[in-house]
Amino acid sequence: MSDEATVTEETVNKKAADIRSAIAEKLAASGPEVQAAVVKVLTDKELDARAQLILQGMGKLDELNGQLRKVKPDQVIMGEDGQPTTQGYSPQKFGERKKLLENVGKIEKGIELALSDNPNYDPLKKALGQKGDKGKQGND
Repeated sequence: MSDEATVTEETVNKKAADIRSAIAEKLAASGPEVQAAVVKVLTDKELDARAQLILQGMGKLDELNGQLRKVKPDQVIMGEDGQPTTQGYSPQKFGERKKLLENVGKIEKGIELALSDNPNYDPLKKALGQKGDKGKQGND
């Protein structure tokens, strides 16, 4: 081997060792960067879950309001002239309408609380039939 080849090989080996050393130093000091990356990933995941929950609530509201529009009075009182004078709901239809209105109210309140300055997602989860986080208000 020539001296020139030995010098070049030594230079390459030194550069490779320097690079490996720099990588090891960077990884050894990467704790805060890794921590920040984990925080970002978990935060983004939770924000996405919360946004999906609100979107699910809005979709359910649309569905319930559609069902509510379909509940029509099924009792009609006819006047002497044969024309309807009063319309009303049978006990069954009244109960159906009442339940829909209650569910709409719960979901609207849940969305309102979820979007407040001090968000609480549990009422919306409960209104949608999901399990809430006991003791966790969602404002962390």
